[in-house]
Amino acid sequence: MRRIIIIIFIFLSAFLFFTNTLIAAEWTECSECIPPCMFSPFPCCCDLNYDPSKECNPSGDHSDDTFDVSSGRYLSRSFETMEYYDELTSASILYRGFWWNLDNLVLEHKRAACFSDIFTFPSDLSAANNVLIIPTNGLNGLDNSEVFQDLLEEYVGTYGNTVICFTQQHGYEFNLLPGGGVSGYGYREDQSCQLGSIQLSEFHHVLSSVTETKIDAGVDGYFTRWPDNATILIERTKNGMPAMIIYPFGNGWVIATTLYTDWGFNHFQATRSELRLVNDIVTWSKDPVPLDEYYTGQVVSLSVPMVNDGDITASMAEITVFNPDRAVIEELQYPVSLSPGTSTTYVYQTIAAAPHGLWCVEYSLVDAAGNVV
Repeated sequence: MRRIIIIIFIFLSAFLFFTNTLIAAEWTECSECIPPCMFSPFPCCCDLNYDPSKECNPSGDHSDDTFDVSSGRYLSRSFETMEYYDELTSASILYRGFWWNLDNLVLEHKRAACFSDIFTFPSDLSAANNVLIIPTNGLNGLDNSEVFQDLLEEYVGTYGNTVICFTQQHGYEFNLLPGGGVSGYGYREDQSCQLGSIQLSEFHHVLSSVTETKIDAGVDGYFTRWPDNATILIERTKNGMPAMIIYPFGNGWVIATTLYTDWGFNHFQATRSELRLVNDIVTWSKDPVPLDEYYTGQVVSLSVPMVNDGDITASMAEITVFNPDRAVIEELQYPVSLSPGTSTTYVYQTIAAAPHGLWCVEYSLVDAAGNVV
């Protein structure tokens, strides 16, 4: 089965969801750890050699916004047992740091993720997804790992993928990112801010949902060193230092930020503005190319290429339109007759509307019995 997402308002592009995953399983509540982890993609996080004495927290640590130094991990929300559908995975998540917070954030945007550890070969990681997201504190303890840095550099530079990195415990841990030219202050070295905490520095498509000069967002840390070819997208309002940068590395891209939206979302602190921002970062990263702009009220006529790469003739295309909040705006059915290996083009027309940001069109092909091909 093939799914394609196409950006329509304000920007336009198209990309493909890959169908392999590194780890995919039903979510099961983990009750054997002491104290228990809320959820794990394995029977228990202890099965992955987690130390129960660390309460299944990365480096036995939390971001600094807790009740006190003894605060345990908040159980912020629960899910019914659910299955990950391999073909829907939007990104890979590094299985370190506050990975479960990040996965909840990805799920909130109606996306699914697979998981990767630090030993995954770049070729396997690239086959699974073209986006790797490093959670808050995901690089802790790896700052001297040349092996993992080589993995990231091959994944980005050779295979042309994108790495997105949230804030880290110490600023020097950012130096592990491809190129080794990023450092600054982490969340244990800075004071977190939210109200009007960041401001735009230079426009980029990942900022398409931003409508204010200053943004309310949970941020902890800033950069003091970055590559010469990096673009500063967002600055801290308190000192003008970078809080989000983007730079090309080889054939791919690196996006580094000191936002802790993943942790903040799981603790009911993430704002609507930063949730949209993170969603647009992931959406753009799936196909990081220049995009066309549409303004409110303009007519949009979008060509959606459809390819049947399955083994069964498709008789219908099921189309879903998402707004920047990943809310379903429209669901359509388009009759087709696509034998395996053939393609067609569907023209989707609408009027550009609010909210601003990256809108997406997703399709799946089904046979006469309604089965996905």
